[in-house]
Amino acid sequence: MPGAAVLNWTNKSGSCGYVPPSIRLLREYGDRIIRYNVLDGCIERDPATGFCIECKTGEAGELIMPLPKAKYDGYVDPNATHNKIYRNVFREGDTWWSSGDLLSIGML
Repeated sequence: MPGAAVLNWTNKSGSCGYVPPSIRLLREYGDRIIRYNVLDGCIERDPATGFCIECKTGEAGELIMPLPKAKYDGYVDPNATHNKIYRNVFREGDTWWSSGDLLSIGML
């Protein structure tokens, strides 16, 4: 369920959510955290492939959520909507919603 990851299910101080490892293995459907360059204000892509780089445990990055039907119309302004969508993130033609939130995956 997109967005469910940001709820503090465990009531752990400092946490904004929990996604069980088994759910994180469902790569197509789960929220992901990708590297984000705070100084440049943009996501980081692998120079060799052009695809985004997923963060490792403990590494901060931007939370993104899949858009399986490549549709998102969350804003009245079409430009604002366009700016919230990342394309070709992990493979050619995929689409993901940019949350704008920097998070990290920690250990329980």
